[in-house]
Amino acid sequence: MTNCLSKLPYVSAACGTASLLVYFFPSTLLSCVPQLAETSPALLRLLSTLVNTSFSCLFGSATWVFFVMSPVLRKTLSRCKLAEVQSIHYPIFFCASTVLSSTLLSTVCYMGVGYSKLHMAAAVNVIGNLVNSCYLAPRQVSLLERRRELEEQLGIDTADTAVNAAEVARRAARGGDGDQAAAGLEYQDVVKAFKLHHSLGMAVGFVSFAALLPFLVS
Repeated sequence: MTNCLSKLPYVSAACGTASLLVYFFPSTLLSCVPQLAETSPALLRLLSTLVNTSFSCLFGSATWVFFVMSPVLRKTLSRCKLAEVQSIHYPIFFCASTVLSSTLLSTVCYMGVGYSKLHMAAAVNVIGNLVNSCYLAPRQVSLLERRRELEEQLGIDTADTAVNAAEVARRAARGGDGDQAAAGLEYQDVVKAFKLHHSLGMAVGFVSFAALLPFLVS
């Protein structure tokens, strides 16, 4: 499972980069593709279905994750269980979002005239998902893993709250021996780094979500 998760950023990078190239260089990359007017009605219906499906999945999953699942999990799960869930499901979510947003961007670029605002909105969504999938989410996972290792070294119980864990780390940093003091200091740094990256990830996620709103009125 860990090996599969570690490959997800590469999938996201490939899909996201390809769709952004189509966005920035449409005349070059789409020159060999039949023009929209030349396509069959069946293909037009397929393209419209692809746009609607990819948008619906993107918008629905983002709404669920950001506004329903995340608040509920924070209130109901223990600190360690929440970290475990985040480490598994968030990389999958952001990779899937990148693939879907790349599909959406590529399709609206191909469908062409009159879609300039939707092009830009879809591109912003792709970029946000790329940042989360390729950097912020993997970084958060690595920080959570390092936090778990330091908690074992410091003797922090998995059932301890974040406040209690932070207090144990502070005591170790101030009064522990060499290794324990170093672990306590590193634990504090890791927690701060995780909070920063998590906040950035949520901010980028909300920007990506907002970029989908123009599709609701198009």
